Amino acid sequence: MTEHNHASIILSLANRFLDFLDCRSRSKSWPFVVFFIAIGISLFSWVPHYPTVSDFIKTPYGAAKTWWLEHPFKAVPVEQFFPVSERHIGFNAGIASHLDKMTYRAFLPMLNLVAPFGIWTLVAACHLGVLTILYFSYRLVANQVEDNVSGALACWAVSSCYAGQYGFNDFYLGDAAAVGLLLVAMFSRQSVWTCLLILMASFTDERACTAAPLVLLFHYLRDVDPEKERYNNASFVRDVIRK
Repeated sequence: MTEHNHASIILSLANRFLDFLDCRSRSKSWPFVVFFIAIGISLFSWVPHYPTVSDFIKTPYGAAKTWWLEHPFKAVPVEQFFPVSERHIGFNAGIASHLDKMTYRAFLPMLNLVAPFGIWTLVAACHLGVLTILYFSYRLVANQVEDNVSGALACWAVSSCYAGQYGFNDFYLGDAAAVGLLLVAMFSRQSVWTCLLILMASFTDERACTAAPLVLLFHYLRDVDPEKERYNNASFVRDVIRK
């Protein structure tokens, strides 16, 4: 079989697969099908290992994280968990540096005040964050390109890479919760909710502040009317020529 025949067979199978997805995407249950397939891909790629949570709590890092969850807007007393003589040794240096930045990452500690499950509040928030990432990846792409199949493929692509798995993996950090909040902010069409969600994401991880202008740019580009912009630009050019 020649290379050309191989390519033709692969292209034919791809087209049949896309036709199948296009047919299925017209059903009302399609978003749920996409979502659960994405969860399956994510969990197949990286299965959470929950027994490590009990071991994590017993470590100095786990004890410091638990303290942080119980004391919103307060600096973690790093020396209480990592003595000065040990703070700068090996892996401890990175952990101590991370804990130094936790003062204003207060959204999850405040959430822990409402649902006081300690470290499990953090685990649950990260899991919810990654589920949010998967679902709104589909909704955002599908809405923007007006194609449910493209939205599904984008969602499954996210679920198969680290961005769609680290909420099930690095569930002690809270990054997935921050990214999930930003995606919901992108999806929202209410300016008050958008600003509130960006604020919540920023108090989950301060790096969300740097993404805020991109979220607002997305809102501007999504809501702009190309026909109206083209008319306004043409009117501006005509006025300049007349002057």
